[in-house]
Amino acid sequence: RAAYYAKARKLFNDREGKTNARSCFADMSQSFDHTSERVWDDTRHLLGAGNRIVAERVVAQLQNCDMIGRTAE
Repeated sequence: RAAYYAKARKLFNDREGKTNARSCFADMSQSFDHTSERVWDDTRHLLGAGNRIVAERVVAQLQNCDMIGRTAE
């Protein structure tokens, strides 16, 4: 996986930030880099904590792309 992501991140970086009214792109491959929680059940399936982190990142990115409104905290 490390070799794949090393190459893919170059493509991600080129695409990131190039959004329009119908698309929003973000590299989320490092979503778990700063968590100590167990997020994976196995090599492909997320646990609840992993799903929560991904959902939070998706919402934040859609807000950054102005595709959804910001929520009141």
